[in-house]
Amino acid sequence: MNWVRTGVGDPPYWSREVAFEDVSHTGCGEVHRYWDVLRGGRLAPAWEELDLLSLPADIIPHVRVVDVIDGGADFHYRYWGTGLVDVCNGERSGQSLFEKTNPRREVAISEYRRVVDTRAPYYYAYNANWRDHQADLHAPAARFPLSSDGESVDKVLSYVDFRQDRASWKRFFETTPL
Repeated sequence: MNWVRTGVGDPPYWSREVAFEDVSHTGCGEVHRYWDVLRGGRLAPAWEELDLLSLPADIIPHVRVVDVIDGGADFHYRYWGTGLVDVCNGERSGQSLFEKTNPRREVAISEYRRVVDTRAPYYYAYNANWRDHQADLHAPAARFPLSSDGESVDKVLSYVDFRQDRASWKRFFETTPL
């Protein structure tokens, strides 16, 4: 399993790549199945094809979508679910990832670029702490390519399943890379 790590913040924040089978029973699996049906045999569905209201109501608040700018030189949040406002301590719709410093920015940029470069979904265990004195948030997460032209990734759909038991996802972080 691969690690994505940033030294920003104390402690550093990581993501750990996991197999689809590790997240298939979570909301990530539900989003994957919806995304897969929409894409059919194509690279990915277009943003305009998504109907977020087709997802379960408890998933929608933790969905976000970024616009890919200049092939991944920048990312702008197009959609930031209301549940993320509370968890991540603020609204990000319309903002660039580069506008604000946050503990997971470098990790998120790396993950978004991976989806753009590979043109494939990315599944990972999420680890962050967005508020002072809050326990780390461990959860399953996924990022999915979106494509308006069927060839390049111009948006990325993301979901973190904060409904899951944090302790069960902490196991992915019990040993850290050197």
